[in-house]
Amino acid sequence: MQNIIGQLIVFLAIFFWVFSIQAQKQYKILFFQCLANLAYTASYFLLGVLDASSMNLISTIRCFVFYRENKKNKEIPLYYLIGFVSLLIIF
Repeated sequence: MQNIIGQLIVFLAIFFWVFSIQAQKQYKILFFQCLANLAYTASYFLLGVLDASSMNLISTIRCFVFYRENKKNKEIPLYYLIGFVSLLIIF
């Protein structure tokens, strides 16, 4: 049953990715990508793939931070990018 729920969440994630492609404003793109990554995180966790789940969790946090900075009309600092790339390399 857990595998079926995990697979159904993937359809929700794909739905959010399609919305992010159709969005016109950058903050809306980041918001829908954040939701898609969160759905993929839950899906992989339910399927028992913890490595992929942790990488998607980092990606969700990255999208949320970039969304927040974009909403404030701020430039994204270079150390944010370096930090998130480092985290992905570690995991």
